[in-house]
Amino acid sequence: MALHLRHRGREYRVLLLANDLCGGPRYGLSPGTCYRAALDNEPTRMAHLTFREIKAIEPPEPFTTL
Repeated sequence: MALHLRHRGREYRVLLLANDLCGGPRYGLSPGTCYRAALDNEPTRMAHLTFREIKAIEPPEPFTTL
């Protein structure tokens, strides 16, 4: 969802970093760039969906593994 918000923010020329949105380093999570790579083009493909619709779709395998 953080990556999705980042993608939407770009449409309005607002720069949001995924780590800023989810605080990954504080919780021992991988860097946002790793999650972005694992999602590939999913944020772009799902830009028109609601959060409820996004949550109903299984994440890609590389993302789940990460």
